[in-house]
Amino acid sequence: MMLGSKVLKPLSVEEIRYVVLGSNSTYCAVILSMFQSGMGQGEFDYWNLNGWEDLEKDLGKDLEVIQIHLPGRMGGRQFHTYIGGDAIEAIRIYLPQRDGALEAFERLEKSRRDKAKRFVAAYDL
Repeated sequence: MMLGSKVLKPLSVEEIRYVVLGSNSTYCAVILSMFQSGMGQGEFDYWNLNGWEDLEKDLGKDLEVIQIHLPGRMGGRQFHTYIGGDAIEAIRIYLPQRDGALEAFERLEKSRRDKAKRFVAAYDL
């Protein structure tokens, strides 16, 4: 199927599971974290830049559910979302494979950092 062509049929849950679990550890951790938490790219980029310390503490506690703190819109109250077992396990698998695991969620290429900064600026944070 060529890019831009019509979708032949929606993917089943099993087909989606096959694609996600067949991905490399980075994509698997990102996709499961975004899916389980309901985060879009801007929210994920913000968490990626600002959430490592909380995530590191929570991973050390061996929790079944991890709370993610995100800024509220338009300077409002802080927003919270969660990830569960599948995403947590995918993150645990990913981190040891990454050089400098302690900085794993802090290092992004320049364009992603700029997007996260624009997200923060757009909501007056």
